Order: sequence, then structure tokens, then C-alpha cells
Amino acid sequence: MSVCAGCKSKQVKILLDLGMQPVCNRFLKKPEDTKKEYHHQLSLGQCQACSLVQLVNPFPLDRILPLYDWVVRYAEPEEHLDKLAETIAQLPGVRNNTKNAKICGISFKDDSLLQRLKDMGFSNALRLGLEKDLGIKTSPAGVESVQDKFDIKKAKELATKHGKQDIVIARHILEHAYDVIGFLRALGELVKPEGYIVIEVPGCNQALNQLDYTTIWEEHTAYFTEQTFKHLIAANHFFIKHFEEVPYPLESSLIAIIRPQEIKGKVKTISIDKKILVDEIKRAEGFAKGFSKRKEEWRKYLSKTNRIALFGAGHLACGFINFFNLKEFVDLVIDDDPNKKGWFMPGSALPILGSEALIGKKIELCLLSLNPRNEEKVVMKNQEFINQDGVFLSIFPSSKYALKLL
Repeated sequence: MSVCAGCKSKQVKILLDLGMQPVCNRFLKKPEDTKKEYHHQLSLGQCQACSLVQLVNPFPLDRILPLYDWVVRYAEPEEHLDKLAETIAQLPGVRNNTKNAKICGISFKDDSLLQRLKDMGFSNALRLGLEKDLGIKTSPAGVESVQDKFDIKKAKELATKHGKQDIVIARHILEHAYDVIGFLRALGELVKPEGYIVIEVPGCNQALNQLDYTTIWEEHTAYFTEQTFKHLIAANHFFIKHFEEVPYPLESSLIAIIRPQEIKGKVKTISIDKKILVDEIKRAEGFAKGFSKRKEEWRKYLSKTNRIALFGAGHLACGFINFFNLKEFVDLVIDDDPNKKGWFMPGSALPILGSEALIGKKIELCLLSLNPRNEEKVVMKNQEFINQDGVFLSIFPSSKYALKLL
């Protein structure tokens, strides 16, 4: 068995082997480029000691680095950030200290929350610079590069350079970390003993329960549920001051505001509750066992329809096509991003065209593979397609446009 990213035990069991898969951000210039694509074994495992679901043998970091600026795009949910900023502002030791409180964000994903705090009067807020603070000189660079450079040694250097912080913010980056424990402990090195760390990760409870396999992505090394997230925090001797789960259509946001705890003597491993362990393992095993049936259901359904397109040329569509081996049924992928049009999808080499192809290519069925939060906008903008008997369905079980036969 492999070593667990969350507790370092050698008890990670492979649950689901998806075979050799391409990198989702490596779009192809021409179909024949599939012959020289890099592929890597994509396997999902679960630790039998702490129940954390994770990738086994993640892709080499240099293979997932983005090649183009327009690829480095993330659409994390932000509707909850106004409330989160208010929660942070009211923390003991922070409220009434807007001028002096030192706040630091780890990556560009923290910019929107930092701006909200600045608007509330917290003027002493900064975000680590890619080059000047982390030494990242390659461009483009995303959170995959930040997690690689931000370790305990670097955090200590930054604490000397900027001073220890009252608040450290790390939104949607921990799940990208190749060294989850090391990244978490590095955050602890940057914050004052009485300070706070705000961590936000995607919650995978819904995806595991609903058998949504698009949640698997080579850039996410860890797949947290509420229980495994809380256990990771406690096992590394942080105290949870505030915890909440904010629901969203595709995946929830798990938010923890934590504080360092002073540990005296030898650090002891904190085991997860046995009942929670059993439940988490059972859920993940059910997710893995359901894959073959779900794949066959999609293949059977699509085999009965002509002229099929997917709407949204992102990693969700890439995984859906390649995991279920659907390229023989799909004609094209639609995306109105001018940077993507004219390219071909990784693995399947399906052409990427604009939304005008719905009519121009006489598409009969369009599978929505963009975030469900944006599905209604797409449907409303393409009424002509619907008027010509075109059908929209979603690849996501949680969507109102989900295929009901599944």
C-alpha cells in the first residue's frame, strides 16, 4: 500500500484505477497530437487508517504545469465570502484592530477575500508574491506551483521577512498539495501563536454519495469530506475555532478557521473515531464500485442518439469523456472562450467549436459539462437550439438537467 498524504500511514488502498489518462489542461493543436501526449496512471485510493480519499502516485508536477496563460483559470464559488469576511473581522483579537492586524493570503485565490477585508478597514493585508516571496519565475503559474514552493522552510523565511501574521488565508489550495501535512504545518509557521488560519477546501461528500466521477482530477491530490478534513486538522494539533459547510450545486465549500496549539512533549497521532472511519470507508468503496455501472449506463444511453456535443471544454468534460471512454459517441465540444476554439480536447481529440455549432452542426443532444451554477445561462442563450428540438442534459447528478435514467 502507498503512504497516506493525510496521516503518513502506509495503508492507502487503491479503490478505482482509471488507467492511463492525459493532462486536462494540455489541449491539442491537431488531432494527431494524441500520439505524443503524456499519459499517467490515474488511481484513486483511500487510507484505511484515517479514511482520506486521495490520488495514488499523483502526476509529476512538471507535467501538469499550464502551458498558456488562458489555461490558468479557476471558478471557485464566492457567494459566501461577504459572510466569511464578517466572521473573520469579529474574531477575538481581530475585531477593533483593523489598522494593526496583519493578514496574509497564500495565492491569488485569496485576492477576493483579502479585498473584502481591506474594504472593511484592514489595511495591513498582503498576498504572497509569486516571484518576490516564493521564488516562482516560470510563467504561467497557478496554485500547483505555489503549493510546491510553500513549505515549512519557506514559511519560516516569510515569517522573518513579513513578520508572523494575525490571519493567514489559504482558499482552495490544500487539496492541490503534494505534501498535505507539510503544507498545513507551513501555514502554522506563518501565523502568530494566538493567530488564525482560514482554510477552505471543496467538500466531496456530495460527489461520493451521488457517484459523480468528474470530481476526480489530476490537480487535486486530496478529496476531503467534513470528517476527514476535521480529522486532518486535529491530528496535526490545530484547534478549530469556527467550522462551516457552504452548499453549492457541484461541491460544497468546507471552511475551517483554526488556531495553533502548543504541544508539550512527544507529539502523538490522533486516531479517527472508529464509527466515522467505517462510514467513510464504506462511502468511498461504494463510490468505486458504482463506476462500472455508471460508465455502462452513459455509454448505452449515448449510443442511441446521433449528433452529440458537450458544452464546456474544461477538466470536467475531459474527465467525463475519457473516464467513460465516450469519444466514439460525441461529435464535438462547445466552448465560447476564444482561446479554446479551434483546439482539440486532451485524450479524445474532439474538436472545440463555438456555440453556433449547436445549430450549424445539427446537434441533437448537448451535454452540459460546465459548473451547474452556469447551466441556466447557457440554456437561456440557446433557445434556438431548443426550438429546433435540441435537448440539454447535464453530466452532473446534482443538476436539475441531470439524466434521470441514471
